[in-house]
Amino acid sequence: MIPSHAAIDLDIRLFKRYALQVPLAITIQDRHFSAKTTDFSPHGIGLIVEGCPPLKVGVELDIILHAFGIHEKAKVAWKKELAAGLRLGVLRTGPLRGLLSQYRISDLLIGLQRTLKTGMLEVRHGLVVKQIYFRSGNPVFATSSQGSDRLGDVLLKRRIITKEQYHQAAEMKKETGERYALILVNLGFVKPAELFTLAKIQVQRIIGSIFLMPDGEFEFTAGPLPMEKVVPLNISLASFIYRQVKRHADVELVRNYLLSSILDFSKTPLNLFQDIRLSRKDRELLAFVDGKTRIEEIITLSGTNSAEALKGIFALLEARILEIRKKNESPSGLSSEEVFSQTKTSPAELIGMIERMHADYEKLGYYGVLGLDLFASSGEKIKRAYFQAAKRFHPDRHFGLPEETKTKLTEIFTYITNAYITLSDQEKKCEYDNRVKKKTAPGGFSVIQEGLDDSYKGIRERMAQNVEIGRAKFKKGLEEVWRGLFEDAAHSFASAIYFDSSVSEYHFHYGRCLVMLQRPKEAVTALNRALEIDRHKPDVLAELGHAYVQLGFPLRAQSYFEKALKQHSSQKRAAEGLASLKKKKKG
Repeated sequence: MIPSHAAIDLDIRLFKRYALQVPLAITIQDRHFSAKTTDFSPHGIGLIVEGCPPLKVGVELDIILHAFGIHEKAKVAWKKELAAGLRLGVLRTGPLRGLLSQYRISDLLIGLQRTLKTGMLEVRHGLVVKQIYFRSGNPVFATSSQGSDRLGDVLLKRRIITKEQYHQAAEMKKETGERYALILVNLGFVKPAELFTLAKIQVQRIIGSIFLMPDGEFEFTAGPLPMEKVVPLNISLASFIYRQVKRHADVELVRNYLLSSILDFSKTPLNLFQDIRLSRKDRELLAFVDGKTRIEEIITLSGTNSAEALKGIFALLEARILEIRKKNESPSGLSSEEVFSQTKTSPAELIGMIERMHADYEKLGYYGVLGLDLFASSGEKIKRAYFQAAKRFHPDRHFGLPEETKTKLTEIFTYITNAYITLSDQEKKCEYDNRVKKKTAPGGFSVIQEGLDDSYKGIRERMAQNVEIGRAKFKKGLEEVWRGLFEDAAHSFASAIYFDSSVSEYHFHYGRCLVMLQRPKEAVTALNRALEIDRHKPDVLAELGHAYVQLGFPLRAQSYFEKALKQHSSQKRAAEGLASLKKKKKG
């Protein structure tokens, strides 16, 4: 039997583990045993137990790790018999908490993203308390007890408002108790369309400031978020970490510990193909990374300023894209061009690609999912195919997806990685090939990744199926709108468009969600497509008016509101838009 995703043994979601050997005490059913750790993460601990009887996976035990102040319950996730004792991997069942002196904040953030966590991360240091809210692994809101993180202070520092405006708004807040953001709008200091951008600036400021709290303690509390705590930031954590670490890196520390090390690209595609915006100088520097050259030589060859180069290298090490090559380890053989080149894909195309691959990957098997001919034997060809597929379906490159789609993407990526692990090992490949031959007709077959289209199911059957899928996605999007989940709804409508782009209603509701999410440029594109399909849609015209209001084109917005009311005199959104424009003119 060919393995299904249920049998995949590769867990790509765990938090980064740190190697450490310290004493540990465990208790199993009132029996006490001595142990020592091998590695640890906020999520779990690896250990070796002396004189321990055989244990079943899932057994609960108590662990006491004095070095970290841990005394809590854990569950056996896996086990292995060794000459030195029983090797265990245990998952901590208590809250996700610890000290930032033990866990790097960059690894903690990446771990929360990859485990698709929803809830609140609280970081404390003395009287300072900062909270980051996550939804499906994405940071969506943040609060801080520190005055310098207040919206007014952030805007003043960035010179978005003046000192006079800052003090005037602060006085009004004392008098009225209204939200600071609304006061800024009412006073005319910022435009309503700018509020979303300003909220993103403040949230990123708060998250960035946590990188300066190395002695803080953290705790993550899982649970649903209230809608007012959701600002769809759509930021790449890898890129964010890269910028923050680079800004605050201790150059002398990096120089003392890393200068003579050999630098290479990570051999793990999950780390490698993240969405990251590099500076031009760092791109030039990475052209000399080959797994053979020392850091000091790379800096000399690139002609880059030494301090800036070391900051960039350290930031990319923290983001896990680069790693220090271990002794006797062979180079990855990757170039910077292979790692950072990428093809732009629209949201609708991306979601459709994920949906179709998720429906088909098990049928394709390990060769098909990598786009290889059946029983391909070239090790280099298998490796290249794997890296191309991994780049295309990397979960961290598509951070703005709803949880359901992200889960599917993670399953695809895991299956692709397991395919490579199997096919790149001659013994495992032989076993897999024998299983496939029993299920394959004489003559075999060949499946290419780009062939995931209508060819093998019949065009008519696929088209009919796509129409039904499109309807289902559209219905789901309407339900999400009703629940106020506009980000998820936008993805559902984009998916509906991918499967059936001929329906005006799909484009209209997609555009309307984009207006709600303060993404007017994308909204205009979607709404114009709805008009191309059906010209007689006052709802579409009204929504276009609101998109142009956000873009700062009041005359064009007025024209669309008037056209909508001409087609339907009681069109509510158009009437509201015109009234709003008239009020602004009077003001």
